[in-house]
Amino acid sequence: TSFQITLSLELYFPDSKFMLKLDLLGIFTSQAVAIDEDFMKGPFVRVNAPAILYPYLRAFVSSFMATAGFKTPILPSINFAQALQSGNKS
Repeated sequence: TSFQITLSLELYFPDSKFMLKLDLLGIFTSQAVAIDEDFMKGPFVRVNAPAILYPYLRAFVSSFMATAGFKTPILPSINFAQALQSGNKS
């Protein structure tokens, strides 16, 4: 009835010799849909779930870096559907 995905990020700042490593775990639960092998290969797991989690990762990085006194990096927006299509072509 649930599945999880992890978004991992590593940012290196060579000038300050600072590195930020972050793993964001998302746990998704459903009582309406059977979470089977076909579901796990489908668009919700591969596109929607990462798209739901990513804004939290971006917000955390911005907040953390500003609070720590570093220049705040601007993480790009990601179109996960387009990224998945691009990845399938190669």
